Amino acid sequence: MTADPALAHAARPVLERWLLERLRDRDSVRAWLDKALDDARRAGPAGPEFVGAWSSAGRRLGRTPLVVSEDDRHALAEARATFVPFGWGTDELGRALLLLAATQGQPAALLPPVVEDLFRKGEMREQQALLRVLAYLPGPAAYVSLAAEAVRGNVVSVLEALACDNPFPATYMDALAFNQMVMKALFNDLSLAHIVGLPARTDAELRRMARALASERRAAGRTVPQDLQDLIGVVDPVEPILPILPVLPPPRRS
Repeated sequence: MTADPALAHAARPVLERWLLERLRDRDSVRAWLDKALDDARRAGPAGPEFVGAWSSAGRRLGRTPLVVSEDDRHALAEARATFVPFGWGTDELGRALLLLAATQGQPAALLPPVVEDLFRKGEMREQQALLRVLAYLPGPAAYVSLAAEAVRGNVVSVLEALACDNPFPATYMDALAFNQMVMKALFNDLSLAHIVGLPARTDAELRRMARALASERRAAGRTVPQDLQDLIGVVDPVEPILPILPVLPPPRRS
C-alpha cells in the first residue's frame, strides 16, 4: 500500500474497471457510474455534476459489501492497484473513485476547502469514503487537521475508515495526533493490526499512554486485551491491587 498520489491516479483505472465489472448485471448502474466518472474528470470536484453524483452514489450503487477474494487481491496487485477495497461497500469505492477522478490534475492548493466541505456536509458513509483516500489526493499533507477532526468524532466506523488499512495517519499525522488516534482505536476495540505503520510510529509517549490505560483496566478488574499488551511491548505482570485503608489518628497518650 503506497501513499503516493501520482501512483494512485495512474492505478485508478484498474479499480474503476474492477468495480464496473462487479456491476455487470446492472447495466443502468454501470452506465451511470461510467458517466459520473467522465464528468468528474472533466469538471472537477466543485461542479454540480460531481456534487450530485457524490450525494446520490449510495442510492445508485447500493451499499453492498465488496467481496475481495484472494484471486482479486492477486489480480489487483499485479495490475498495480494502489489499494485493495477490503471491507468497503460499493458506494464507498464508487465515491472514492469519483473523488480521485475529480481531483486529478487539479491545483492542490485549491482543493482543501472543497474536500473539507464534502466531509463536514457529508453523511457517515460519505465521510468514510473520503477518509479512505485522503492519502491519494493531491497535496495530502494539507488534510492533517481534517484527519484530527475525524478522530475527535463519535462514529466508530468513521474512525475505522481513517485508522485501519489507511496509510494517511502514519505518513502525515504528527506524533500527538497519531497517538490520540491509536488510543481512541483501542478504546473502541479496533484491531491495532490494521493500523498501517504502527510499529515504526510507536514512541515512548504512546507506550506510556498504553501502560496507563492497562493500569486503569486492571484497577477496574478488567482484562488487558492482547493488542494493548503488544503495544506496550512487554506483557506486564499483573500487580496485586491493594485496598485503600483509612488513615487512623495516632493513639492518645494516657
